[in-house]
Amino acid sequence: MTQSQPIPNVTQEDVERIVRRDFPADEYESVSKMLEEVGGGSEGAERSRLQLAVLKLSEGRQATLRMEVQSAKFDFRDAIAAAEYPEYKKLGSRVDSGSTEERNRIVVEDWNQYQEWLYRGDSSKDAKRKEPPEKNSTQGNKGPGLGEGFVVGGCGCLGAFLALGVFGSMVGGRFHIDIGGMVLLFACGGVIGSIIVAVYNKGRRDASGG
Repeated sequence: MTQSQPIPNVTQEDVERIVRRDFPADEYESVSKMLEEVGGGSEGAERSRLQLAVLKLSEGRQATLRMEVQSAKFDFRDAIAAAEYPEYKKLGSRVDSGSTEERNRIVVEDWNQYQEWLYRGDSSKDAKRKEPPEKNSTQGNKGPGLGEGFVVGGCGCLGAFLALGVFGSMVGGRFHIDIGGMVLLFACGGVIGSIIVAVYNKGRRDASGG
């Protein structure tokens, strides 16, 4: 079974802990202020997740943190992918073309490296670390398949055509049903639906670093 990319369950307490752990005490205020620029449009765990991503990528250097913050403000997905899913991000589309076993191995390795970083130096980390949470991932559900998109798109297009035909007949027009034309219409709608699904699923993968 293909394993999903997990999303870490983090809080603002984790952010504060990492700042104190990775930066000198006299930089705590300046680093915290810098982090306020990140994730302004998000709340709770999502904001903490993005702040932790730039902290991880900065490796305890304030100058690097400043650059990572600016980069995350431009595209937060790159920061999250690089911090949480570095191996997956590096391999890109080659992961999807590989075996299920190889993909699962990469997912687990990415999860483990993030957990090691998050709880480094924490004596209670063994109690806090968890296996990749299957139910805590938006990627556990890969989204609708192309077949679903084809059927929905075809039915939607055909339904719109029939509705217009019925409306036209009600106002005095003629409504002629041509089986061949309806099949062609269904196919065209199906292709459009499949394209929409493909674009949607790609956006989901990009947003999660996949």
